Amino acid sequence: MSKLAMLAKSRRENQQDSKLGEKSSVSILDKLMTRKTEQADTPVRRVKRVLKRVEAKDGSRDEARKAVNAVDAVSKDAKQKPIFSFQTVTFEHSPFARSPVSQTSSTMVKRFKTKHSDQLKSANHLYVPFMMTNGNLVVKQKINFDKPSPDDLVKQAQTQAFDSDKKKETEVVAKVSQLKVSATPSVTKPRVELDVNSEIVKRSTKPNLSFVVIGHVDAGKSTLTGRLLLESETVSMSQYNKLKREAEKAGKSSFSLAWVMDQTPEERNRGVTIDICSSSFETAKGHFTIVDAPGHRDFVPNMITGVAQADLAVLVVDSSTNAFESGFNLDGQTKEHTILARSLGITKLLVCVNKMDQSGWDQHRFEEIKDMMDSFLEMSGWDIKSNVKYVPCSGLSGANVSKKYETPALDWYHSGPCVIEALESFEATIREFTKPFVLQINDIDTSKSEFTGRIDTGTIQVGETVVFSPSGTFGVVDSITLRDSKVNIAIAGDSITIRVKNVDLDNVRTGDVMSIVTHEIPSVTKFEARVVTFDMDRPLLVGTPFVLFRGNVQQQAKISKVLTVFDKNGEPSTKRKAKHLIAKQSAIVEIETERKLPLQLFKENKMMGRIVLRKEGRTVAAGVVEKI
Repeated sequence: MSKLAMLAKSRRENQQDSKLGEKSSVSILDKLMTRKTEQADTPVRRVKRVLKRVEAKDGSRDEARKAVNAVDAVSKDAKQKPIFSFQTVTFEHSPFARSPVSQTSSTMVKRFKTKHSDQLKSANHLYVPFMMTNGNLVVKQKINFDKPSPDDLVKQAQTQAFDSDKKKETEVVAKVSQLKVSATPSVTKPRVELDVNSEIVKRSTKPNLSFVVIGHVDAGKSTLTGRLLLESETVSMSQYNKLKREAEKAGKSSFSLAWVMDQTPEERNRGVTIDICSSSFETAKGHFTIVDAPGHRDFVPNMITGVAQADLAVLVVDSSTNAFESGFNLDGQTKEHTILARSLGITKLLVCVNKMDQSGWDQHRFEEIKDMMDSFLEMSGWDIKSNVKYVPCSGLSGANVSKKYETPALDWYHSGPCVIEALESFEATIREFTKPFVLQINDIDTSKSEFTGRIDTGTIQVGETVVFSPSGTFGVVDSITLRDSKVNIAIAGDSITIRVKNVDLDNVRTGDVMSIVTHEIPSVTKFEARVVTFDMDRPLLVGTPFVLFRGNVQQQAKISKVLTVFDKNGEPSTKRKAKHLIAKQSAIVEIETERKLPLQLFKENKMMGRIVLRKEGRTVAAGVVEKI
């Protein structure tokens, strides 16, 4: 091989090695940049071309140096002007307002006006740095959130409404707080100065006795009551004749006397007393107030209201064949009425064996009924020797009602009294005149601001200030009506109508208690009582609801605790804590009522301290209040 051929071969080999070395020096980054930059060669090759030593022409060195400086300037400017920047935005009207900033992870960016491709060219590399102005807040443009959202508008309207109501409430409270209200009403003096003791002595010469007529349905209670009023001339003969004509027209001629007390159309159509009705009459020995109570089992609550107004009870029994037995069995009302009367504090009982004319005044029938009643009454706690009396009579014919009936068929009773004589023979009830005035309200006439009731204790005079429990409303006594006459003073035992002025009638209801303002009756929802249970089909469990009666008021209640159970000897039982009461058991229990109930201890006021418990239409227990 010639020398020239060898030189050419060596040059080709050197050129191939140079090409291989150059290709192997190209990095992956350069390849990526080559793909991204479509309008120019790879930056590496361009930089190499700029920095490569070449034979320069005149001035080429200065041009090359300027080119290098220009590239550096472009790179520096690219670093100072990033493509994206973070901007701080507020969250008042954005969805992120409901989340803490620390929990918000969205990142919102804004592009500069410079084109992305131009900046890549200027920066001469792939990755462009970002500038973080505030890393604790999420950045977002607020162009679309300048106005509140619909949800925000609704929320704002609701807030303004609530703020308006709250503002009005605040204004009302402020005005009420400025009112000057006396917590304790002033004590007023009687309009007329009276000697109370002399008034009491004057009344004692002719005592006032109130009695309730009780017994089984259709025993003849209303008829006997009408006869008493007719014989005592409380009802005139002309009034009776009018009632008689109306009864005959209705085909119920035998009900003419009963219609004296049964005055509502429903009572006259059904032939039974539904509500209590009272009237009064006077004899040579005393004043009497009659309270006619219903006998049907559906109206026992009304009967209890009547008993609460009485000093003694008149039990009417039907002596007809099987009629007495029907009322005396478990489903009859003879036993229940008698137990209720005794449980509510009645100690005197007159048993009127009615309709004796139908049996020809049979002495054997009378004695049979008396023996059955004595056995039951003694077991129920009545003093049959001193406080129980029996009278055979006929309310429809009037025989042995107002005067003794003279007939040979009644010779076996020749020494016995008639009904009115038996009533007059009862001793006057001992009244508690010296205790504070207390009256249980039986009826309210809101149009006249008048309250009807019977005074339990104390005295009341016109002009004195009274308070109502449980409301605490008070007023001044304007007038007192006793037996259709205006009086200046009323005493314990009087059934009166009292007008009170300056009283808020919206806060007073039937069953509330009126008392002198200096001795307001306490109202409670929990108290302790000693109770005695009667015959029951099922035990009375703790927490079981029942109806509680106190005088003429009733409400829902329950036994919350059984504190003590007594054995047959009256000693506290040593057994474990009881959760229920069984029939014929004595115990001390804690009772909770549904609403506030005016109460007094039994030792302070026997009428206000007695209670009766009824469940499922039957009387299950009775007791006295021992602790408030």
